[in-house]
Amino acid sequence: YVAASVVVSVVCSVVAMARATDLTSTGRRLEVGGWLTLAICGLHFTGMTAITVAPGTAEATGGTILGTSGLAVAVGGVSVAILIASLMAIIVERHLVRRSLRDLGRMRLMSNLAQEVLFIHRDGVVIEVNNAGERLLKASAEDIIGRPVLSLFANDSAPALIRRERCPPLERR
Repeated sequence: YVAASVVVSVVCSVVAMARATDLTSTGRRLEVGGWLTLAICGLHFTGMTAITVAPGTAEATGGTILGTSGLAVAVGGVSVAILIASLMAIIVERHLVRRSLRDLGRMRLMSNLAQEVLFIHRDGVVIEVNNAGERLLKASAEDIIGRPVLSLFANDSAPALIRRERCPPLERR
């Protein structure tokens, strides 16, 4: 039963993680939650089947025997600690998300105040453009962002852009 509980838990968890690639819809979230619930319940209930509990008297072995009241307090205390830690993590995450959104807004404002066009790109793909870039390229930011940089310029300009990109910048003394 112990091995079966591990197998059930691993299989259900793997299915949940495989299905968790796109959690935008409520149905998909419920499905993934169901698979994770099956993993937890399968592990718990199948594993508990392997245990035999027989009433009897506890012998004094020098260790501490935890009765039902003490066990309830211990489990409750740990559960409350986990809930408090989770709540604190959520509060910190929300604070960090709000701060990063404010910082992004400030950076966009600063880039729009600049006179020159500002492309920020990684691997040759545009990930941000300011208002001056939209006016210069006569396209909206939605049309520019996500495109390769070289696709925004004329074909005869592409070789010069590639050479400039491949040459290391001159070192200042």
